[in-house]
Amino acid sequence: MLTGLNHLTLAVTDLPRSVSFYHDLLQLRLDATWDHGAYLSLPGLWLCLSLDPLRASARSEERRVGKECPRCV
Repeated sequence: MLTGLNHLTLAVTDLPRSVSFYHDLLQLRLDATWDHGAYLSLPGLWLCLSLDPLRASARSEERRVGKECPRCV
């Protein structure tokens, strides 16, 4: 049985836009950035955004992440 998550890595095609979404809208703490990625965090979870230009060819329904956020509704 899964009891929690420590970290999650997401492949993204637009790093600045993705950082803005997770940091500005969802208010994750921005811990580090580099040319091809970023680390953001919440208490008990860190998120790695990894630039992957080839990901743009994937169908949009394959790129969903479920999240709960009062500001996202």
